[in-house]
Amino acid sequence: MLANDNHETTQGVVPVRRELGSRTAVIVGIYATEQRRALPERTSTDLAPESVLGALADAGLTTGDVDGVAVDWPGPTGQIGYTTSWARIFGHPINYMTDSVQDNAGPQGVMKAAAALTVGLCEVLVLGGGRAGRPIGPVSSGTTTGGGFEFMNRYGAHVMPQFALVAQRHMHEFGTTPRQLAEVAATIRNNSAENPEAVMHGKGPTPPTTSSPPASSPPRYTCSTAPSSRKAVPLSS
Repeated sequence: MLANDNHETTQGVVPVRRELGSRTAVIVGIYATEQRRALPERTSTDLAPESVLGALADAGLTTGDVDGVAVDWPGPTGQIGYTTSWARIFGHPINYMTDSVQDNAGPQGVMKAAAALTVGLCEVLVLGGGRAGRPIGPVSSGTTTGGGFEFMNRYGAHVMPQFALVAQRHMHEFGTTPRQLAEVAATIRNNSAENPEAVMHGKGPTPPTTSSPPASSPPRYTCSTAPSSRKAVPLSS
C-alpha cells in the first residue's frame, strides 16, 4: 500500500523515489496470504479481500481511507481482471484505478502507483494481485497470455517466449550469458530453502547449471514459478 507523506499511519514508512509532483510516495504496509504450490480449498475471490484488508490493517488504515486501487478484480461478478469493481466493495468512489494487470504488481506497479500519488491523483492507494485454485506444474505456469492479446495469441506466443525475446535482446546488447541467468534462478531457490513458508525447498547446484531442459531459449526450467497466493501493498503520499 502506498500513501502520501501527509497521511498518518501507525506503522513505519518506506520511501519510494519521487519523480513527479511535490509530494513523496511511501509504502506504509504489506500483507501476504498463505502460499503453496496450489490452494485447492481457496479461491482468488476470497484471497483478494484478505490481502487488501490485511495490508490496510498493517498500515493502520481502513477501506474508507482508500481512493486509489491497483488490484485486479478476481470475480465472479463485476469485470474480472479490472480494478473498477473494487469501488463497490469499498463503498465509495475511487479517484484512481489502473487498467492493466501489469500495473498491479512488481516494480512497474509500484512506480506507476507512486507517480499517481505524487501528482495528486489519489491520497491512499492499495496495490496487489495473485491467484489460487490452479496447481503449478512444469509447464502450466504461464502457458498463456490470457485474453486481450490479439497480436500475440494468434501466433501461439505464450508467456515464456515473450520473456525469451526480452532475454535474447538483453544478451545481445549487454553480453548477458545463460550462466548468469541460471545464477539468478539458483540464488532465488537457495534463498527459499531457508524460508519455511517458501513454496519450493531444496538447494540448487552451486555453481548453477545450464544443462536443464530449455523452456524457450534462452530461459530453461530454472525460470520462476507462480505460486497460489495473493499479496497487497498500501501506499500513500
